[in-house]
Amino acid sequence: MYISIIFSILIVINCELKLKMVQILFRHGIRYSLYSELMQNLENYQEQLLNDGQINSLGMRQMYYLGQILRKEYIEDQKFLSPQYIKEEMFIQSSNVNRTLQSAQSFMIGLYPLGTGVKLMENIPLESFLPTYQQVNQQNQYQYIKQMDDNFASPSGIYPFSIHTQGDNDNILNPPCPLLKNKNRIIVNREEKKFNEEYKKYEKIVQKIAKSIKTNQKFNIQNITKLYDVILCQKYMGYDYEISQQEFDTIQYLKAYSKLLSTFKTENCKLIITPYLQFLVQQFDSKIKNQNYHKFIVSSAHDSQILPLMVILNLINLDCVYNDFNHNKKSCEIIPSFSSNLIFELYQNEQDNYVIMVKYNGQYVNLPCGSKNNNKLCYYYDFRQFIENSIVNNYNQQCGIQEYAVYNNGEYRVGIIIIFFQFIFIAWLLMKNQRLKQQQQFQINYRQYDIPLQPQIQLEY
Repeated sequence: MYISIIFSILIVINCELKLKMVQILFRHGIRYSLYSELMQNLENYQEQLLNDGQINSLGMRQMYYLGQILRKEYIEDQKFLSPQYIKEEMFIQSSNVNRTLQSAQSFMIGLYPLGTGVKLMENIPLESFLPTYQQVNQQNQYQYIKQMDDNFASPSGIYPFSIHTQGDNDNILNPPCPLLKNKNRIIVNREEKKFNEEYKKYEKIVQKIAKSIKTNQKFNIQNITKLYDVILCQKYMGYDYEISQQEFDTIQYLKAYSKLLSTFKTENCKLIITPYLQFLVQQFDSKIKNQNYHKFIVSSAHDSQILPLMVILNLINLDCVYNDFNHNKKSCEIIPSFSSNLIFELYQNEQDNYVIMVKYNGQYVNLPCGSKNNNKLCYYYDFRQFIENSIVNNYNQQCGIQEYAVYNNGEYRVGIIIIFFQFIFIAWLLMKNQRLKQQQQFQINYRQYDIPLQPQIQLEY
């Protein structure tokens, strides 16, 4: 970590680069397992049932520590952000899930801890901002004021951070993609034989691990993730079930192998991460054009967002994971664990050129668009081109989002034109029908007065 910080400072000094914007995407902190059905015979099953998938106290502290680390780097060392929280500098967003929302809050408390919030305006009478509630009166108002004698707006100077979320219709950090399940099903059916061949090599280890948590569940390419999730979450909470490190690495490898063989193939990764990539470049573009006053953008999400980015940045791939595990090497990253993060830094040099550097878990990484002299540094417009090549243009159509797909291919405008002319035609028919009725009614009314002349009778005298 400290090597990464020093490296960052040296780059800024030696290359005369000025940091302009930072965007961080992280996975939430340590949580309870998502798969309570595998834990019915375990000692903490009842606790698990009450907290299925929720962040736990370890995860909150983990994200707080991450915030502290980045405070040291971007506030104390680089002086990039203000030491006191300024809302205009920050934008914080999260998927609409408890564990990501709470992770964002925990991270921000680490980045801006107690004592960094705003203070009250001066020379404002204290009684003027007491709440409008009947029990608050002249007799007991002092007890409320006494608790806030440090002059901070909130106790101990904590800041009530604004965490933005798009609700259940999040199209950036947890975007809907109905057709992705169908695509995955096709891939799984196609690759199941290949996975089973790899799985059989380690089947006895999997059976031993499954037995250690007292489950009779049979595992395969589609559910090996469940076993890994239970073992990982329980391990953080102090339940190791006498599983050796080698056995744990094996189950981790099988999860990575299954995911990279199916859901997280490169084309699927592009589809999954397209909305976030669009957001990423939009923020950088607007910053370069001086249309964005934010300096630090926080996105709290899931491993389902981190892993696709890792694949696109070539930090992980199936062949590399296979070779590393089978030959005891470390040439690529493993699947992202809790609090794993990607940081994108935008710099400007003296010639007004912009460059990008990317960190994964605190270490600068080689970029596919990196320069010849430094593959950890990429000119922004090369980076942007690389990102655009990773964005799926017909995203809504490929995901099967019909209500939006019509806008992308021009059918919406054509549909509006057709509906307009249909409306005109129907209106014309109604008017014509109304006129016919009026004419018929007029003829009926006219005939009431159209009395035929009586024949004249000749009188004989």
